[in-house]
Parts: sequence; structure tokens; C-alpha cells
Amino acid sequence: MQYKNAKEILLASCFLSILIEILFFLIMHVYEVTHKISLVYINGYSKLSKLEKIVWNNLGFSTFHALKITSIRSYFWDITWLFSFRLGNDFMAFSVVRWQRICLASWTIHVFNFSLPD
Repeated sequence: MQYKNAKEILLASCFLSILIEILFFLIMHVYEVTHKISLVYINGYSKLSKLEKIVWNNLGFSTFHALKITSIRSYFWDITWLFSFRLGNDFMAFSVVRWQRICLASWTIHVFNFSLPD
């Protein structure tokens, strides 16, 4: 069967597979770093069962993701501030600020619910 855009489909599938592999590598790296940091700095980590360690590492990855999103949100906050003064468009600034408050609230809730093992 001959596809009309076979070259584009092949290129997109190769590119997508490379992106998925990089993403998988980064996720596994964060899990390993969480495991190593927890072994050194958290006393109760070694007493956890295998399932509890998986849950703990998931929380570590979630914290990493929250910090990454917060840094991106801060970047957009600066961009919004810059454009609101340059363009004089208050509607854009206020609509983005609402989303930033939602992101900040979710990050704050996540951080304060992160409990250490005994």
C-alpha cells in the first residue's frame, strides 16, 4: 500500500520515537535520583516495603514535575508582565494571572501534602 505522504509519516514516527525515548530516560533518571537522595537523607526510607518505595519515588517525581512547572509558570509570569505594559492589553494579563494562581495553588497543596516516612 502506497501512502501519499510516506516520507513525512516516516520522519514523524522516527522523531516521535526519539522524543519518547528521551522522555522515558529523563523519567527513569528522576526516579533513580529520588531513590539515591532518599537513601542518604531520609532515615525511614530503608524500612519501607518495595511498594511503599515505589509510591515514595512517585511523590519525588511529582515534586520534580511541580518545580519544573512552577519555573515555567514564573517565566510566563514575566512574559505576561512585559506584554501587559508594552501592549496595554489588560485582558490578556488578567486572564493569564488567573491560570498562574491556579498553578501556584496546586503546587502549594502538593508540597504541603508531601509527608516524610517515620
